[in-house]
Amino acid sequence: MLEKLAKSQKRKILGSFAATALLGVLVVLVAAMYFNSALGWFSKNRQVGAEGTGVRVLGMDAEAEYTVYIFDAKENDVRYTGDGEEGEPHIDDMKMQVHDVIFKSRNRYTPAVVHIRLYNINSDLRRNGTVSLTITRNGAAAYETNSSGTLMLPEKSTSILRYTLANNKVSSWLGTDPDAHTAARETYDNLDAALYERIVTNKNYSSTENVSLQSAVFTTVSKSGNVIASIVKADFITLSVGYTAAQVADGTLDLFLYVTYDEDLVEHFEQAAGIDTDSTTVGKITTLYNDLTNLLIDFSE
Repeated sequence: MLEKLAKSQKRKILGSFAATALLGVLVVLVAAMYFNSALGWFSKNRQVGAEGTGVRVLGMDAEAEYTVYIFDAKENDVRYTGDGEEGEPHIDDMKMQVHDVIFKSRNRYTPAVVHIRLYNINSDLRRNGTVSLTITRNGAAAYETNSSGTLMLPEKSTSILRYTLANNKVSSWLGTDPDAHTAARETYDNLDAALYERIVTNKNYSSTENVSLQSAVFTTVSKSGNVIASIVKADFITLSVGYTAAQVADGTLDLFLYVTYDEDLVEHFEQAAGIDTDSTTVGKITTLYNDLTNLLIDFSE
């Protein structure tokens, strides 16, 4: 499926529209994320002797279930895996809510939440430890150039998205309402309340006493004055969080991947694309396509 997507990539631009309330360029970014089907393979990262750390694969150390939560601005509600509605989000087909680069207040509920439930965790891993999530991209070029040779960020999800892995060591963020839909809304609201201001507003990516988290982006942009001098993309990012023995006593551990637009990278994308948000009214939607390929979870001691 990824190969087909790569061949069909294109930029979607809506024509100009008249709207007296909108003065400037309306540019909406939409990121579509697709992982391949090889999800949930676990390996043990262990000390194997005085020579150092090795990796052994001894069957499956755990199994995993993924539930995606996305806020639907049109419906003013949360969509989630298993909601029974057409087009419900899944880990292998997840579209981010649109990001408006002019009317920033509309971006309050753009984050997506992926609940990763690890269960049947191997008994010898049920003590204090660390679990890591590695996300890999397909190795496409880190940058493009326009006709004048200016560096540009490709229209890819990894160009502007930030990925944060979080674990609440004290209490659960999962909704508890008997109604599945209400519980899903509670889950999204709990995660968003705990992480939005920290990650998006304050750009504070450090753990706290109760919440273990790690955040990263694929793309690094360097500038010389106001000009983009270099764009570098990592082939993969690894996010690690600690867990306690109490959390996995029953062989289950709940982790959350919080996916957001990185405002700094969005600004670099605007600049590189020559988007002028102070000019005349133009309606434009830029679709950023996937370049993610795999997700791998490891336990370490």
